[in-house]
Amino acid sequence: AVADRGWADIQAPKAYAHRFRTYLLADPAVINLRERSINYYETGLRLAAFVKDSRALVDTLVKTLSMRYRDILDKSQNSRNEDLSHISSGMTELEQEIFFAGHAGATELFRFKRRECESLSAPGKPAAATNKRARRA
Repeated sequence: AVADRGWADIQAPKAYAHRFRTYLLADPAVINLRERSINYYETGLRLAAFVKDSRALVDTLVKTLSMRYRDILDKSQNSRNEDLSHISSGMTELEQEIFFAGHAGATELFRFKRRECESLSAPGKPAAATNKRARRA
């Protein structure tokens, strides 16, 4: 396109610039990425195809998500009686998907341990009754 032919020079927005990425890698847990972009990771990956330091941008996105991942799962497992909207308010859409999947799994495991359901289910599927084959007489 235009950038490939050298007709235009595309610069990354501030949320993806080198300076912000440096702050982000210093402590990714304290930065509210949702304020920058609701789809921060997806937008960054698409933008990487057009900027000069694309490899550095992709590396930063991967490192950021991996560093935030542990904190997201920790919060999802240990927030059973808390306001989930407050906890997930600074997370991107991808991070919220991870958070709510972890929270649902933790809730189901808690119910299973208290004998409130018969079995655990795969993510996204409701717990079903046990499948026992009918025996022939």
